[in-house]
This record gives sequence, C-alpha cells and structure tokens, in this order.
Amino acid sequence: MSKQLWLFDMDGTLFETERVAIPAFHEVFVKLRSEGLEIPEKITDKQITGVFGYTHERIWAELFGRSLNQQEQALADELLLKAELELIAKGQGVLYPEVKETLWQLRELGASLAVASNGMPDYIAAIVDYFELRDFFVGLYTAGGYQVNS
Repeated sequence: MSKQLWLFDMDGTLFETERVAIPAFHEVFVKLRSEGLEIPEKITDKQITGVFGYTHERIWAELFGRSLNQQEQALADELLLKAELELIAKGQGVLYPEVKETLWQLRELGASLAVASNGMPDYIAAIVDYFELRDFFVGLYTAGGYQVNS
C-alpha cells in the first residue's frame, strides 16, 4: 500500500454513539428542566439519534423546537459533554466489532490514520484514550474544535 491517509468519523463508524449519547441526552433533559428551561416532556430515542451529525446549535433547535439563547446553549453543551465523558469513563460505550484490529492492520500496511468528527475535542479524546487508540492516529480533527456552521 502506498502512503495513504485514511480519515474516520468517530460516531457511528468506530464508536457506537447511541450507547453513550441516548442516556446522556436524557440526563441533560432532566437537568435542564430542573433549571427551569421549557423543553418538550417527551423526546424519544429516535428523535435523539435523528440529530446525530448536526452541530450542537441545530441539535438543540431540532429537539426542543426552538433555538436556545447563548446561555442556554452553553449550559446544554456543558451538561451533555459532562454526561458523555462520565458514561465513557464508566465503560458505557463500545467500539464496533474489530475496530482495533482493522486500525492495526491499516497502520501495519503503512497507512496514516486520523479522526475527522463533528464531536467536541474532549469527547473524541475521551473515546480515543479510553479505548487506547491514540497511537493509531496522526491527528484528531473535530468540528467542535473549529468554527463550523451547520
């Protein structure tokens, strides 16, 4: 194999996102309601998985049926990241089958590997570190680490 760069999305490609995201979102909804935010009482798992891949601004607007102001969005983002990091640290998340083996084989063939994700930098780093994947990647590139619009 000639020298190649392979880019992988984390969520839904390497990592089973829903195992962490769904319980994290539900935890955030409870906390936001306790803070007095008016959000729909029933947000389904299907609605949550339907916003995967969107920017955070669009995620909250889709789930809540309205845009959040800057303070509300900052709180929602902070609570979601904290909940996801805690669930990852507790071992709630899983990689798809044979991810490590595949990454190892590609690297052994001379490929350079990187992550390109819309996730927040700390979230991606937590997954990479928890599953001991850091040595596989030459870079972790996240939309959350750059100014990216929906």
